[in-house]
Amino acid sequence: MKPTRSSALFLALACALVSLVAVGCMSRDLAATPSVSASTEPSANTSTRERIVHITMQITVPDLASGTRALRAAIDAQAGTISAATEMRRSAVFEAHVPTENLVATRTALDALGETVEVTEEATDVTVQHRDLSAQLVSVRAEEARLLALMNTSTTNLADVLAVERELTRVSTSIAQLEANERDLSSQIAMARLSITLVPASPGFAEDPLAAIADAASGGLTA
Repeated sequence: MKPTRSSALFLALACALVSLVAVGCMSRDLAATPSVSASTEPSANTSTRERIVHITMQITVPDLASGTRALRAAIDAQAGTISAATEMRRSAVFEAHVPTENLVATRTALDALGETVEVTEEATDVTVQHRDLSAQLVSVRAEEARLLALMNTSTTNLADVLAVERELTRVSTSIAQLEANERDLSSQIAMARLSITLVPASPGFAEDPLAAIADAASGGLTA
């Protein structure tokens, strides 16, 4: 018995629904899977791993104002950006991002600002997550292509046309979400995050005598 066009459309839509459910399950599993530290996940070839890097630094500088200017210049020289900055009288805190390939040069430049008293580096391996996202996008885009092909087939059945349009809308939404997730993850891999705190080597009486007197008095009262 030769299948009708309606039955073929029904089968195609059923396949599309199954694919979307599978992609949805993969997305939930991916979100629920905790990231694994690069230092704990074994790998035969670590050079091909993809990581999100976050470095926290505290640097003592001879002068806070000149140290701040030098830090901004160092980040700019490495094609980086400063996304947040809080400059106070006795400290300055910066959130910056630099290309991962420039991270070593950036660290060298920052170390030259003064004395690096504390460094914490966290590298989260996201190789599997990135690979899974790419696979999901390939699958859903293929499903979109099949649905578009169905739309282009000549049919006078309005119900079939509306059913395909509904599935296309659902697939397009899934593609948009997956593409946004992939862009965000790729950006985090490409740009290392730096949290930097600058503190002056010493407040200095001559720099702010009133503050120095107040601090000394406060220390005497609490002693």
